[in-house]
Amino acid sequence: LADLSAELSRVNQRLGGALVLERSGANVSAVATERSIRGDVNFVTAVSIVSVFVCLQLFLGSWRNLLLTGLPMLGGLVGATGLGLLVFGRLDGLTLGFGAALIGVVIDYPTHLLCHLCFSPHRADRALVMRRISPSLALGGLTTIASFAGLGMTSFPGFREIAFFSSAGVGIA
Repeated sequence: LADLSAELSRVNQRLGGALVLERSGANVSAVATERSIRGDVNFVTAVSIVSVFVCLQLFLGSWRNLLLTGLPMLGGLVGATGLGLLVFGRLDGLTLGFGAALIGVVIDYPTHLLCHLCFSPHRADRALVMRRISPSLALGGLTTIASFAGLGMTSFPGFREIAFFSSAGVGIA
């Protein structure tokens, strides 16, 4: 549609601006719907990330803790993007949007750790806290990866791409 509009503008300039292009059909609606969905996904992703970080900042009370909470998620997103590009050659925008939302679950793991380090009666002994919660964190990560891998057992290529991206991201995080 963009190419058609550009070509019409070029021809219309030569003819003095008398031409008018009228559009109808499913393709016009499909393009408008895709543009709207992509905008909504980007908006919801941005608002969600900002909201989570504001809540964590208020709860954890420290920029250092906030940054530590976000590092695994960021590493998972970067790693999943790199692996996804290696495996698929390119990543769809919806994979990035939905995959990022799914990988966002990993923010729970450092939050869980920081809550124990900040509020546990054993908080002074960091090694003990890590030994006590490591099995829970590992089990949480593995069950999350398994659930995303289950999403990949479909005949839809887009779901398989999202499943791979999300599983890889959680594993890396």
